[in-house]
Amino acid sequence: MPVPAWNHITFLMTGDSEYHSPEDAERCEFVIQEMNNVAGKTRPYPGLEPIQNILGVLLAGDVTLNSTTGVSFSTPEFVQFVTQYGLNGNDGDLNYPVYEGYGNHDYFTNDSTEDQNWPLYGDKPVLDAIQSRHGSLFYSWNWGMFHIVNLNLYPGETVQARSSLTYLQQDLAANVGNSGKPVIIYHHYGFDDFGLTWWTDAERQAYFNVIKNYNVIGIFSGHKHWPVFGSWNGFNVYTAPAANGRRAGYPGFLVVEINNDSIYVTERGCPTYPTDKTWSWGTTDARKVYLPH
Repeated sequence: MPVPAWNHITFLMTGDSEYHSPEDAERCEFVIQEMNNVAGKTRPYPGLEPIQNILGVLLAGDVTLNSTTGVSFSTPEFVQFVTQYGLNGNDGDLNYPVYEGYGNHDYFTNDSTEDQNWPLYGDKPVLDAIQSRHGSLFYSWNWGMFHIVNLNLYPGETVQARSSLTYLQQDLAANVGNSGKPVIIYHHYGFDDFGLTWWTDAERQAYFNVIKNYNVIGIFSGHKHWPVFGSWNGFNVYTAPAANGRRAGYPGFLVVEINNDSIYVTERGCPTYPTDKTWSWGTTDARKVYLPH
């Protein structure tokens, strides 16, 4: 499989917008406006050019707080998300396309089977809404030579995960193969101290077995609401700050650039919100990756 020559991409990464109240929408709008304004800014890392050509925003789950979509009498949580984030970069407040997945707050788990319950008041589930927007619940696409995969909650075979690991295995076999194409994966549960408690060692081992022979250059997650950069079994892993920051953490997102055989990940956050609405750069991380030439 030939690998395209386009080898320089920039995108934004966040999670946990958790739409519910007008205050949540206000926080999310605050973050969206900074996402729109971050182009042209310079990150605190030597040799990087000002940010440009942002391709989109990845949102790693917990789009809503209570998995309501706004149908009937319920809180229009997903409607708030659609209104502000849009889909294609020209139909909401966000200037870029958005690629969202679901998290644990986007479905109900109140029964003993841990299966998805219907949300209150007869709403269609958020999972159905995501599937309608993107054509499928799990989806992947290419940006130049890079293959990006959305796995929603986490890579697993449980009811909650909807057999996402099987999807990943089939997707990588069909769309990456032995090409060496660099792969970026994102899902809600991550590899930080909080995320690790929500899925098992056996599930992570099964995940590793699927991806170990592929050129996975970055795995991104949400759930914790705080930025955490680390490594797992030799893979680069990054937990994104929350797009809301209401219940924990603070509003923020990551700027991700892959260029010159390196991945650069920089936190953009507002730790003093709402007392002081000044944005600042946080942790900046640069690591070498393999890009086919």
